[in-house]
Amino acid sequence: MSATRLDSFGRVDRADAFTVDFEGRAVPAFRGDTVASALLAAGERVVAHSVLLGRPRGIVSAGAEEPSALIQVDLPFPEPMLLATTVEAVPGLGISMLCGQGRLSRAVDPAAYDAIHRHCDVAVVGAGPAGLAAAVTAGAAGARVLLLDDRPQPGGLLLSDAETRWAATQLARLTAMGNVEVLDRTTVTGYYDDNYLVAVQRRNDHETVELDPTHARQRIWRIRAAEVVLATGAHERPVVFPGNDVPGVMLAEAVREYLLRYGVLVGRRVVLFTAHDDAYRVAVDLLIAGAEVTVVDPRPADRAGELLPRALPDGALHTGAVVVGTDTDENGTLAAVQIRRPDGTVETVPCEVLAVSGGWNPAGQLFSQSGGKLCWDGDLAAFVPGGAGQR
Repeated sequence: MSATRLDSFGRVDRADAFTVDFEGRAVPAFRGDTVASALLAAGERVVAHSVLLGRPRGIVSAGAEEPSALIQVDLPFPEPMLLATTVEAVPGLGISMLCGQGRLSRAVDPAAYDAIHRHCDVAVVGAGPAGLAAAVTAGAAGARVLLLDDRPQPGGLLLSDAETRWAATQLARLTAMGNVEVLDRTTVTGYYDDNYLVAVQRRNDHETVELDPTHARQRIWRIRAAEVVLATGAHERPVVFPGNDVPGVMLAEAVREYLLRYGVLVGRRVVLFTAHDDAYRVAVDLLIAGAEVTVVDPRPADRAGELLPRALPDGALHTGAVVVGTDTDENGTLAAVQIRRPDGTVETVPCEVLAVSGGWNPAGQLFSQSGGKLCWDGDLAAFVPGGAGQR
């Protein structure tokens, strides 16, 4: 895989370089990388194996929705079944593949853990654009606000855009408010009766692999809020076709995030398979980065996105077509895709990455757990929040 770290893209700290250990190999990384972004930059395509058949698995997403890249962290303390997309790279981190099962340590965990109880007027879950706006509004009204987000810094998908000043401005406003507390690297795991939330905060795993028993490595937050705002965003939908699980098949927005947030061009030859205009911006960014892009859009030519066709070379846009299969190399990783045209003929297109996007689904897990009801939206082809179970 001809993955490349591009100097002109990304928000990692290139002045702070180090290595992590992956299967006995030293993998270069920068401060701000995740394990996934470091592995992709190093051209590591296979990061795990399937449970039953041991088939190779690669990195699909860039966040907590990752279905395949389950890894074993060996240092600082053995932990199985962690997501390569959410584990932050730090000097000395040791990682290995999982072959169906994790490995538990027989030793006693030397790290310290603690818990805290907190009451607030408004708890905002998610620090993307909607969550930041809600927290600023509530904070400006004088409410005691707790803003929680599982990423290292607020902003959500704005961190993958060229323009992030709005998010930085909102965060500065929140930081200046004495009645607002922002918890990053904090995952809300449960939403129970009477607006009771449980969250897990990773406090120092992003700093060092050294375990200090005098400082809590992780903290459980037990939160009782008068009101809860769920701003958990959405997950990109994959597309189902034969061979869609081989390493090299990724979500389109993840391909864009690795480029713009981590400076990693995951492949020089990319096929984008999508049926909606939002994913076309992924192709535009890839073209700017110097990738060779082929777009497959099952919609007819008069309904395909207007932005991309002007940027693509002749023959690189296939409308009314679908991806019907993938070819792999000797390592079981993506080598080509098979595209079926409207007339029924099938063309094989060599590529290193297949970026897929079937639209977006609201992340409604906490909403459902709180007693909320999801309802079907035919226009979006997705279940969306309906009646709330709690205030």
